Amino acid sequence: MAEAKKSGGYRKILDIRQWLYKETGVQGLYLQLWSLLSVLFTLLVMILIPRAGILIAGLLHLGGHVALQLWTAKASTSKYRFSPKSFFTSKKLINYAAFVQFCYHSIALVLAWSASRIGDLPYYLLYAGNALIVLSYAPVYFTLNSKKNQVDRGIMEVVSKNGRKKYRPLNVYRGFFPGLLSWVDALVWASAVVIFINSLVFQLYQIPSESMVPELYVGSRVFTVKTFTNPEIPLSLVRIPVTAGINRFDQYVISNPRFNYKKEEVLKDFLHNFLYMISFTLIKNPKLDQYGEVIADPLIKRLIGLPGEQLMMVDDTVYVRSRDGGDFRKLAGDELHAYNFSTNVVADARRIERPVINPVVKKAVLDWDTQKNEAEALLSAKTQRWLSYFDQLPELWQRYEYDPARLPRAVLSNLSFSIEANTIFSDKIMAAYLYWALSDNANFMRELEGFLTGWKASAGPSSLYQDNALHTNLLFKYKFMEALEAFSESFFPESNANWQEPVRELNSCTQTYIQYYFDWRNFAPFPADDFLLEGEYFLMGDNRYNSIDFRHWDHHDSRIRPLYAKDAYSLLYSSYQKLFTLEESRIKGKALFSVF
Repeated sequence: MAEAKKSGGYRKILDIRQWLYKETGVQGLYLQLWSLLSVLFTLLVMILIPRAGILIAGLLHLGGHVALQLWTAKASTSKYRFSPKSFFTSKKLINYAAFVQFCYHSIALVLAWSASRIGDLPYYLLYAGNALIVLSYAPVYFTLNSKKNQVDRGIMEVVSKNGRKKYRPLNVYRGFFPGLLSWVDALVWASAVVIFINSLVFQLYQIPSESMVPELYVGSRVFTVKTFTNPEIPLSLVRIPVTAGINRFDQYVISNPRFNYKKEEVLKDFLHNFLYMISFTLIKNPKLDQYGEVIADPLIKRLIGLPGEQLMMVDDTVYVRSRDGGDFRKLAGDELHAYNFSTNVVADARRIERPVINPVVKKAVLDWDTQKNEAEALLSAKTQRWLSYFDQLPELWQRYEYDPARLPRAVLSNLSFSIEANTIFSDKIMAAYLYWALSDNANFMRELEGFLTGWKASAGPSSLYQDNALHTNLLFKYKFMEALEAFSESFFPESNANWQEPVRELNSCTQTYIQYYFDWRNFAPFPADDFLLEGEYFLMGDNRYNSIDFRHWDHHDSRIRPLYAKDAYSLLYSSYQKLFTLEESRIKGKALFSVF
């Protein structure tokens, strides 16, 4: 008896499969396998994350599969015949069900991960299971949607045009509402196609800043190929680890390494990215940092350094050397992209919101470059003269019966020759140093001698960057002493000393050349004692003076540091520079060209 029931049950399953194949063209085994796997996975998802929305959606999915099995059993028994309309409707419904189920499972897994109910490895294993369910549905999908099958079911027809066979859909539904539903259907699948293409093949990104001027301006949209650089699966944490074709000087779209969404915000990020994709960058939700400022994410930068290399920049010129040995060499080709004082790259000034290069500043900076190269000789030539002059200064003032109280004194605590570049030199500041020389000459001369000669004790192996920093430091010392001497001379009778101009030059050189532009134009060998590791890259913006790129981690995080660390009396300046690298997993795609 039991054997008969078992045989009858199996016979019933075979009857359902035969009926499905006859009426829909689908092998019933594939449909039943997909349904079984879907039910089991949905139950697992509901256990993993028992949230109201997940549970309700899960029950609806389970109910749908139960209804599908009951209906097919009943329809096969009654020998139900599909009309073209019913086949068309059923095809649409089951395709939608499979698509919605994939999205539901994907979202549920992300929620389980973001709620820390599963770790990274279980997430990827479960997502592989979700992918397996999709693959199990693939035979059903391709059979239902094959042109031959749709002709057999009466929703397409074969026509001959110019001697060639073509397939033409038949309008099995007519009227306003069917037409409206047809448009909705087209929009839904178009959005799905856009998402998958944008995630796996190409995407448009909008330029958020002026860091890539002059090739790209704020608002420019760039066509980005993603196929060969970690394409991402929509609604998942999965990225295909493909990084073929990463080349120096190419532009890459990258996720901002300074910013990571909290786990609980991952789903919100998916939603924002979805709107960004389907609107072709028109709809975007700005991300704010702890300062309330908009975070530029993703970024577009140019790749400069590759694994196995060490980099350095001196006066706008990038140098590179490889792990296999050799000295630093100029990075040939960088000058074709870099927008700075040392290249002839031209930008459209009408499209720049914040210009940082103009002819007047460019001439001044390049003139200071020339003076810097002569600073050591100039300072050395005048050092003994200045030491002698300020050593005799109290005697000179007594000879002319000058009272130091006549000086416009500034209230300065701990006055020293370790000077900060953000100091605005005025008559009161210069008077304070002069008063120090007159009132405590022995201490002043000891500090002055260290200021003028202490740097010579730093002889030894150094990089081109250190030499440049040293000479920039000496340029400051020279200009400071020129201004201090001119200010002192202005107090003597029959003196024609014009102290305002040297002080103005000192301020301009210190504030502009050193405080503002030094870090934009220079960085020490990086990594300091090593080379970029496998999978690490270094990127920069083309607009070298207006790009918070891989030279600066946080433009709010400044620190006072010596211009030339080996000099105890070095000029101190405020630096935002903190170099870092990019992991290849953060590369989202290669930017090819600007679309509009």
